[in-house]
Amino acid sequence: MSESADAARTSLLELAAQLVAVSTSTEGTLGARMSDRFPWMLALSPADREVCADDVLAAARASFATNQPHLAIAELTSWRETATAIAAGLGKEPLEWLDDSEAASVLSTWRGGKRPKKFNYPLRGELGLVQRGGATHERWQHKPKS
Repeated sequence: MSESADAARTSLLELAAQLVAVSTSTEGTLGARMSDRFPWMLALSPADREVCADDVLAAARASFATNQPHLAIAELTSWRETATAIAAGLGKEPLEWLDDSEAASVLSTWRGGKRPKKFNYPLRGELGLVQRGGATHERWQHKPKS
């Protein structure tokens, strides 16, 4: 087993331990119980906490059923990044869209026109979709690596 596969398996087992603890409690909704174990969920709206809880639980079940830890880890990461973005104020101000020439200008300022390596996470819940020009677009969080 590679080091990265072992790390993914360990992360999945840690998540499973948290989910077992949450599922054995009967007080409150699933979202409320998970918020006790994952305090970053408190940045989400109450409705999004419930959706997050259902999504993470479904992804964990799929991960165990298919032996693919990345499914649960990616879902948990997407929701955590969404909560982090909400806590940082994303969604409170109108979006600023770049036209093609502005985007090209931004790209040219990055180390000789090459984009930095980054981690990408789809945002979820109320931040997950954005409207522009009558079309709906999925919103992603991009975190450049230094």
